[in-house]
Amino acid sequence: MIRLRTFVPLLAVVLLTACSLVPAELQRELLPSNTSYKTAEAAYQVLIERHVDKPASNVLLAGALNGATTEVQKEVPNATFPDGPLALTGSTWSDFAKFSDRLDAVLKAVPSADRTLVERAAVDGMAKSLNECHTYYLDPTRAKGFNQPQPPVSGIGVT
Repeated sequence: MIRLRTFVPLLAVVLLTACSLVPAELQRELLPSNTSYKTAEAAYQVLIERHVDKPASNVLLAGALNGATTEVQKEVPNATFPDGPLALTGSTWSDFAKFSDRLDAVLKAVPSADRTLVERAAVDGMAKSLNECHTYYLDPTRAKGFNQPQPPVSGIGVT
């Protein structure tokens, strides 16, 4: 029992040391992002991993950035914020981290923009970037009624 008590803290120290040895940029390449945009992150992951056409990160994130900036411009018409293409590498989580950084910069430049609406617009932009009619974003209000049973139909002898 004494050996287990000394082994567990030692193992914890070894793991913490090993985690700090991996450079931050490599961590961004290998690990899912640590972002505050959880809705966008979840949508991105589902589209990358489960969509039939396996879209590339540059397509999804360009659409997301376009949707987000369009939403900011609707809310604040004369908004100025960082623009230009993202330097994407094709690495799923590194690219999402770059997108997240850009979205942070946009929201910092336009603090009056509604963060939730901008994130939802980014997710909608991801879905629209696929250019197909079967993938779209349902905001929480629309999603509540989406799976509700339809009211019964009646009339001319049909029920």
